[in-house]
Amino acid sequence: MASKNEKAMKRFFLTTAILLSSVLASYADSLPSAVRDTVIRAGEKTIMIKDGEDDFEVIIQESMPSGDTIRNEKIFRGVYRNGRSIEQRFRNTLINRPNRDKEMPVWGTYGFGSFEWGELKVDDSHSDIGRSHSYRVSIQIFGDIYRLNKYLVLTYALGWDADIYRITDSKTLKNIDGVTTVVDVPGRAECTLTAAYLKAMPALAFNGVGSNLTVYIAPVLRAKVYSAATTDGPDDRLEKLRRVKLNTFSVEARAGINYRNAGIFFTYSLTPLFRSGKGPKLHPYTIGLSLSL
Repeated sequence: MASKNEKAMKRFFLTTAILLSSVLASYADSLPSAVRDTVIRAGEKTIMIKDGEDDFEVIIQESMPSGDTIRNEKIFRGVYRNGRSIEQRFRNTLINRPNRDKEMPVWGTYGFGSFEWGELKVDDSHSDIGRSHSYRVSIQIFGDIYRLNKYLVLTYALGWDADIYRITDSKTLKNIDGVTTVVDVPGRAECTLTAAYLKAMPALAFNGVGSNLTVYIAPVLRAKVYSAATTDGPDDRLEKLRRVKLNTFSVEARAGINYRNAGIFFTYSLTPLFRSGKGPKLHPYTIGLSLSL
């Protein structure tokens, strides 16, 4: 009986020794790859280099303390293999930038577009221009210029504005003695004043690192490239006035709030719509919505 127990114990210890040696051998094989991994810390950034058999990977993270916790934000990942490279840069959401998955690559700091629509009005409630059914349509590209700190970012936008003003109550625009004037039209008529602008907008945005919410203020510099007033008269005859005395250059003040890829904005023109002494003294303003594509 004792001999049987001794044989069973020997088998148990032998089996345990074989399994333990296999585990130790596997651990020893994994040691060289662990030794090849490198971690470099520079300020709040951590650079990790993982060296594999066929490639190596570089990951850069930034530590962001918040109270008693520290959150790591991945800002770069690169995989290099056989002379080829795959790089991903993770940037922060700025003016109307889509909220992309953090694991998806966002290339560069430009090339993101947005579409905007806003109701267009003027600061004179008695004006026949822009009293109702007037609007602005815009398309633009935008991006980052420079992040000043964890909360403030300099950004830019370049694009086009199309302003459409409705002139109702059977009135139209005519040039009288070199001055664009609103005049009555016999019968029923509708007049539309259209102006197209090329615009540039440098902005200061409040956008925390990793945040989807952005608040910004900006001057908008605009240059008129086209303008015309079209009148649909009572006899279905179209009349077009091309020499509308609008200001060629104008400056607007703009403020807006964006969350992810949608936002609202307000603009007010510091420059009158018409040239001085060449038309009604009107300052347009817009309240609108924006959507990033």
